Amino acid sequence: GELQKTILKPNLPSSEGLEFRVSYRPVQGLFCGGDYYDVIFLGSDRYLLLVGDVAGHGVKAAFVTGILKAVIYPEYVRAAIGRDFSPASFLGWLNERMNFEFRSTSNMIITFFAGVLDLKDSLFRYANAGHNHPFIVSSGKVAELPVSGSAIGFANSISYAEQSVRVVSGDVINLYTDGLVEIRCAEGCPPIKLGRILDDVHYGAEYHRRIIDAALEESGAKTFSDDVTIVTAKIH
Repeated sequence: GELQKTILKPNLPSSEGLEFRVSYRPVQGLFCGGDYYDVIFLGSDRYLLLVGDVAGHGVKAAFVTGILKAVIYPEYVRAAIGRDFSPASFLGWLNERMNFEFRSTSNMIITFFAGVLDLKDSLFRYANAGHNHPFIVSSGKVAELPVSGSAIGFANSISYAEQSVRVVSGDVINLYTDGLVEIRCAEGCPPIKLGRILDDVHYGAEYHRRIIDAALEESGAKTFSDDVTIVTAKIH
């Protein structure tokens, strides 16, 4: 678990125009898991936000996140710094790369979200490979970013759709993994409505902790049944 935290921990970019926060909580008792997260500076006031979720828990899933970390930046992102970056093209490459890496293994499924936050153009461009839809909080209103696509590992070659949303000062972009909203409890509770929680939990001190506490309270559960990761970007 300590090794995974060290490998995955992003060097959050420093920017006067942005504030990034990252929280990661593996399944209680397992210490490591299948959630992947990163924030990478692309140059020219552009930032790449990544969140992924490897199917399964524990050491096997954690091992795959290490492979993701080992290939994403050196094999793809580094060459794109200072150039145009397409989240959809990146996910298409990642799908092919992971299919090659696990060509002799069946049932290796990864959901993944990639978005580029461009402060100069005031745009957030994003693509989604089967991952939970992020939310943006703008002017006190919560909106889902609904673009979808096949998870990584379902087919050798996949084309992903790409969309963009205009961002302004004060907006908060919220990325997360499904452990935050799919909580098993004794009463068989339905998935958590994160949009409703974000309506009530306003950005500020201990923002992630308050979101996590609200999700547990709504479910009635004492702990999460899956790994939980939250990545937020606040535009100043």
